Amino acid sequence: MYEDETGIVRAEISDRGEVRMIASGGHQVPGAPLLARPLSENAPGTR
Repeated sequence: MYEDETGIVRAEISDRGEVRMIASGGHQVPGAPLLARPLSENAPGTR
């Protein structure tokens, strides 16, 4: 699981390079994403 620096944009990336965007909530005003980082195993919404 990866997310941008705001935590609003989240995505899963498979071993084959497939990307699935994950809904993280509504009514948010995201800025332009500049960076994505892996989420920790304990992050909310991760499996």
